[in-house]
Parts: sequence; structure tokens; C-alpha cells
Amino acid sequence: MNAASGALVGAAVGNQIGSGSGRTAATLVGAAAGAQIGANACGGQNQPPCT
Repeated sequence: MNAASGALVGAAVGNQIGSGSGRTAATLVGAAAGAQIGANACGGQNQPPCT
């Protein structure tokens, strides 16, 4: 998983939460969190490279 795919997954999950502007905020937070998780999933700092 990389940052881009993590952001997509996070945005999709965040989009399922809330309604109106709350949904937009949850989507943005989900995308940011997913990107961070995806970037660190493998090959990140102190992580072995993906195979």
C-alpha cells in the first residue's frame, strides 16, 4: 500500500460517516489519515521494503 491508495481508502471510509459538511470533513480527515498509514505501511521509516 502506498500513500495514494491509502488516501483513497481513507476517503471512502470517511465518506460513510456523517452528513453535509460533517461528511466532507470526515472524508478529508480519512484521506489524510489513510495517506499517512499507507505511506508508513511498508518501506517507510524503520520499515522493511515491500516485496
